[in-house]
Amino acid sequence: MSPAHRWGRTGRTLCQAAVLSFWWPTSAERIHGFFDAQLLPSDCQGGVLQLDGRYTTVDEVQYHEDCTLRGAPGTVVEVVGEIHFLQNAWLDGSLRFVKAKGSQKAALPMQHRCLDVEGSLEFLDPDVEFINCGSDSTDDGGAFYVEQNVTVSNGRVVARGSKAKWGAAAYVGGSFTMTGGSLLIENSTAGESGGGLYVKDGDFHHLGGNVTMFNSIAGIYGGGVYMNRGKYHLAGYLRFENCFATSAGGGLQARNFQRKNFGAFNQTPSGVLEAKNCTAGLQYGEGGVMATQDSIVAGRVLVDGCRGSTAGCFEAKRLLDIKSTGS
Repeated sequence: MSPAHRWGRTGRTLCQAAVLSFWWPTSAERIHGFFDAQLLPSDCQGGVLQLDGRYTTVDEVQYHEDCTLRGAPGTVVEVVGEIHFLQNAWLDGSLRFVKAKGSQKAALPMQHRCLDVEGSLEFLDPDVEFINCGSDSTDDGGAFYVEQNVTVSNGRVVARGSKAKWGAAAYVGGSFTMTGGSLLIENSTAGESGGGLYVKDGDFHHLGGNVTMFNSIAGIYGGGVYMNRGKYHLAGYLRFENCFATSAGGGLQARNFQRKNFGAFNQTPSGVLEAKNCTAGLQYGEGGVMATQDSIVAGRVLVDGCRGSTAGCFEAKRLLDIKSTGS
């Protein structure tokens, strides 16, 4: 065969390889189908990571400095490896975090949560959802764990199908402050306490906006919310429906049984509390709606179908002052 013929065959082979290399997807692109998802970047240059499209986390992703995740409409992150912020975090725009299904790794029990924040977390004009995050073996905060404080001032935050031992949807080490927007927690289960939220050392400052919890369950205390030692201040709208706790606080528990001087629920005249079909275990349960150390109820209260073996609605160990305008 002449050199020209040999070169021609080799040239065609090189060209074919180049075409295949150009069109063949990378491993990141092949994770969930042809050009379907890409790896979530771990570099948050300038403190902001702009996301647009579909992403996945094969392994844990760490952000070592303060970081804002900003999502364009329709952005989805499938979580296999935990998203871990070592400093403060901001979630901005449209972000949907979904526990991944279908891969070999995701088929194993996912002990970690979707988001872990070592500093504070703030939601900025959010349209953020957490779907099926955590598991029965997750220690705390199935959707998100925050070591310090959480702030919501507007927008929409949703957690559905979350699981953990403490704080099925969220575990907050400091205080939770809400001045506007909406927080919805639905179909969440805590093996221990805090079927929706667990607030460890701080207060829940519910100064505005809506907090709604549907079908939230706790194995011990606080079917919807568990306040470990702080106070729940209500000046916005709070609703529990079909929430259950085995021992106390079908909707909310604000009393620490080990440190009995902690915990309170304070509702201002502008606050609205609704509870429907909430239960504290019928054998030993205290407070179908809530169990607290102290309670001052001054706003509107609407309660229907709530039950407990002692105090079907409100149970307070020390002070119960009801000035409600509801029924």
